[in-house]
Amino acid sequence: MKKYTESVSVIHPVCCGLDIHKNKISACLLYGEEGSTSMIIREFSAFTDDLVKLREWLLQFKRPVGSMESTGVYWRPVHINLEKYLVIVLVNRYLESPQKAT
Repeated sequence: MKKYTESVSVIHPVCCGLDIHKNKISACLLYGEEGSTSMIIREFSAFTDDLVKLREWLLQFKRPVGSMESTGVYWRPVHINLEKYLVIVLVNRYLESPQKAT
């Protein structure tokens, strides 16, 4: 396996990735400057009280940019809770479509 050794410039000094499941949300927050990045991983339940805790936790880091991944509709309450407070993007959403016989 080849090691990646080139430096990468920081675009967002604080960003968070959210993996959204039916009953829980896994959050991975990266913050820092070039050459010094720290990571925090936390889990939250999908209930409203914990969605508020997630929002408050993220806002401690001065309006981070976030992306979230969910294969179902579970992303919707998370997005509603976060959209007014930070930049949040839904990525890699899987859409089922019926296969057509040819």
